[in-house]
Amino acid sequence: MKSKLLFLILAVYNFESAQVPGCTDPVSSNYNPAATVNNGSCIYPSATVSPVTSVNLPEAVKETSGLIKWNGKLYTHNDGADTKLYALDSISGAVVQSVTIPGVVNKDWEELAQDNSHLYIGDFGNNGNGNRNNLKIIKVSKESVLAGAATTETINFTYSNQTNFTATGGNNTDFDCEAMIVSADSIYLFTKQWVSKKT
Repeated sequence: MKSKLLFLILAVYNFESAQVPGCTDPVSSNYNPAATVNNGSCIYPSATVSPVTSVNLPEAVKETSGLIKWNGKLYTHNDGADTKLYALDSISGAVVQSVTIPGVVNKDWEELAQDNSHLYIGDFGNNGNGNRNNLKIIKVSKESVLAGAATTETINFTYSNQTNFTATGGNNTDFDCEAMIVSADSIYLFTKQWVSKKT
């Protein structure tokens, strides 16, 4: 029994000592080719990026929030009371189509995502007081958008670990969803956790 325990301790020690912490990214200025475990110490030189082109967006999308590319156009929505989906020319930025999403309220639309057959509008912004209990994703048929008369379904959700809905004031909650990704049969939500400083 003692020999098995000693063997286990030595095996764990050898495994731990074989790991070399450091920066494993060859693009960084402090790359360590001997490092086997990235310890987050990578340092990168400053960089300046200038856009090749830019356009001023029309007043109709002054509060643009979510953005996707689909059907040769850019699609966006506003973060406010507006319940329209806007198609923009990808070169000029001009609005080439707008479709009202019927039967919904824009409480705090934050994100737009897509799969092969649907668009997903995330009405889940929660930075005002952190106590929303009406979080939802609006699922819109792409076919209906192309026809100019959007049809929708609503996906309501809650955070299983949010039990206190007392108003916390602006930007003072861990339940402020700002982004999402749709992949196969799943929707992944990303929150700005203002209190714990995580996502």
